[in-house]
Amino acid sequence: MNTPAKKIFAYWPRGLFWRVFITIVIAVAISAFTTFGLFHVSAERHLERVFAQDYTGLSDQIKQALDDDKLIELQSEFKEEKHATLVVFEGRQPLGTRPRPWLADKLTRNNSNKRKGKERERDRDQNRDRDARDFELMQTRLHHKGREYRVIIVPNTSDIREVARPLGILSFIAMLVIASSTIAWMFSRPLREVQSAARLLSTGDTTARVSAKVARRNDSIGELGSDFNHMAGRIQLLLDAQQQLLRDVSHELRTPLARMQVALVLAQDNPGSSIKHLDRMETEIERLDDLIGNILSLSKVESGTTQLEESEFELCELIEQVAQDAEFEYSSKGTKVSIDCAITHLYGDRDRLHSAMENIVRNAMRYSKTDGTVNMSVTTRSNDTTITIRDHGPGVSEDQLSSLFKAFYRTESARSAEKTGGHGVGLAIARSIVSLHGGTIVARNAQGGGLEISIKLPATRQR
Repeated sequence: MNTPAKKIFAYWPRGLFWRVFITIVIAVAISAFTTFGLFHVSAERHLERVFAQDYTGLSDQIKQALDDDKLIELQSEFKEEKHATLVVFEGRQPLGTRPRPWLADKLTRNNSNKRKGKERERDRDQNRDRDARDFELMQTRLHHKGREYRVIIVPNTSDIREVARPLGILSFIAMLVIASSTIAWMFSRPLREVQSAARLLSTGDTTARVSAKVARRNDSIGELGSDFNHMAGRIQLLLDAQQQLLRDVSHELRTPLARMQVALVLAQDNPGSSIKHLDRMETEIERLDDLIGNILSLSKVESGTTQLEESEFELCELIEQVAQDAEFEYSSKGTKVSIDCAITHLYGDRDRLHSAMENIVRNAMRYSKTDGTVNMSVTTRSNDTTITIRDHGPGVSEDQLSSLFKAFYRTESARSAEKTGGHGVGLAIARSIVSLHGGTIVARNAQGGGLEISIKLPATRQR
């Protein structure tokens, strides 16, 4: 589209209602101007037809009619033949058929404003000379038996209306059809495209989208197209995540089940070592139970149906409890938790926030070195409260940081659940719980080594 057109459409209203309204107004205006133009053209043609007729001998006919007192009959015949009205004035007095009041008033008023004195005498001399010639169009004067008469030809306006009326009706109908077609096109074309994309999406084609041309429209249909694309993109992400989740769950379940099957076969082949293999099966069953519990927790949190049981609680007490549980669990490694927290009260679901921080701290303890330290600190500002958990482990490559909070994702150094004891679900649960509280969670590599995870809760959570 060229630049002038873009400037014009920049002022085009955004609302679809106003677009339809302006389209109708433009159609009515064009219809009115067209009708006026057709009326003017038809009037001009009618005037040309009236003026182009032969009026030879009309002066003699008027004189004869005045003598025979048949001026009315002459005027009637003249109207039928010439499609014009013949008006005869003697002074200010109309003779025969009286013209319409507005015409008589106008002619009388114009006559009274005639120039006087010598100019008037000169006009009379010219009119006498004109009588010697034949009748002139529109207006002339004639002298008969010592009297002066003023003769005027007025085209019939009724004839003009009869010609212009059907043209005006046709132009109005044409503009109405054009406006209706424009409005129908304005609605149907983009809506058909949205409908087509919706049908493709309903068949399972998650790549179906409304074209950018429709989505960029500055009206309600454009907003509909944009919202549809956003919805389709969200559905595609959810379906892809669901498929990935099914693949990950299948993989995670298959591994312990396979080990259990091997242990069962070995126990059957060697009854003497069955206790050892039964212990192995018990370990795998515990891992399956833990995995299924994590999957159920993640499903509940991410389904959006979870209701937070919110109350006011003391954050430092919660952090101390999480630290004590983590130190007890990893007491064999000798890893400790360092806490830097002032007295801060929050409003939220204490148990779920406990679960979120516990998952993060356990993850930090898991990757920390023996006899290492995990740091937990709380920073309170006017617009948020930040909880930072840092370990001193190997850290994570930069390209993997954004994927840490995806379900069943583990870094290359921790791909084995048997090696780390985790399934890659804890951080995903933490992210969902923090999101339910209106907060954000991010991971970054700390200066000096290790991974740092920050939870930011909005100021509305502060008490």
